[in-house]
Amino acid sequence: MKFGIIPGVAVSKPWTPGKESDVFWGDVEKCVVADQAGFDYVWAPEHHFLEEYSHCSSSDTFLMAVAMRTERIRLATGIVNLCPPINHPVRVAERLAMLDIFSKGRLDVGTGRGSGSLEVNGFGVTNDVSKEMWAEAIAALPSMWTSENFSWDGKWFSVPERNVLPKPVQKPHPPLWVTAGNPSTAIVAGEKGLGLAMFGFVPPAQMREPIEAYRKAIASAVPVGEFVNEQTMVGTLGVCFEDGDRALALWREKIVEAKPLLPVYFDTVFPPPEPLNGPVPQSTYRRWLEEAATAGSGPTEADSGAPRVQGPESMSHADLLEAGVCIGSPEHVIKVIKAYEDVGVDQVAFAFGHGVDMPLDLMLESIRTIGEKVIPHWR
Repeated sequence: MKFGIIPGVAVSKPWTPGKESDVFWGDVEKCVVADQAGFDYVWAPEHHFLEEYSHCSSSDTFLMAVAMRTERIRLATGIVNLCPPINHPVRVAERLAMLDIFSKGRLDVGTGRGSGSLEVNGFGVTNDVSKEMWAEAIAALPSMWTSENFSWDGKWFSVPERNVLPKPVQKPHPPLWVTAGNPSTAIVAGEKGLGLAMFGFVPPAQMREPIEAYRKAIASAVPVGEFVNEQTMVGTLGVCFEDGDRALALWREKIVEAKPLLPVYFDTVFPPPEPLNGPVPQSTYRRWLEEAATAGSGPTEADSGAPRVQGPESMSHADLLEAGVCIGSPEHVIKVIKAYEDVGVDQVAFAFGHGVDMPLDLMLESIRTIGEKVIPHWR
């Protein structure tokens, strides 16, 4: 079992002078402490136009800052967007090779095509073509790192014969991943020999089927790169203190405070996943934000007169365990991670306080507690 951290760079309103900058540097500090605490991965996002949810528009730029202050933790783009109108694939190859050099070979390349229409439409990319764009770019990317005479004449981008420089330190190239917003992507990841990164905050019970499908597909993979990267990662929310009730109380307080935060994003930006075999429950995170939007408040546009959902103040440790949420004591977090391990997850990555105004010192305490009390259980 490996352990990761997801620094989301969430900047909630009001945007007072210096707040955005402070959040960036605070998230870098989380990664530094995670490196010291024994975490294995940093997963830095790339998002565009998502006010409050994430202001990190360049995952490799963020990771370069982390690389300069860390020693051993691996640096994963979670994601770099491969749609050519957003990031030209040659520029992706160049920038990531530089990151691999400056990090002394610690780069993992998580790829994707954006979190939804609000992001990609801003660059003139429509949802119906973004999948094709990603597939073409991921097929071309490894050759830019391994060949001195790269050329490409595709549907979405073309490059005359050139030597794309620099080349990454890792040979033949860094490990390749794809992020999965829906279970059907798990099959695509397996077929292409890519690592599978699931950021949907999906309960352990709902991970079994897509992971089994991924393992079956990757057994006969035709890898887009020079090797198969058979790994699975799942994201979860994290607040971990020695006193589990204190962790839960903090989360309840902060999620209720965040009730105005992005009440519609999780329908427009993160639509419900496509079913692999039957319906798939909506994201735990989206459900919690909807609960926060209605808890203790009058009718809002979010409820539109519908029955009000149960507020987060009534959620118990048992509820969190079932949902796969690591908010509680080290013993609770170990149980959650074991539940993911049982369905075939290789790595759990924590979003510490993402989406709510969690004090930085408490998030650093959570990271250190997991390093001291949770990670050694698997070492």
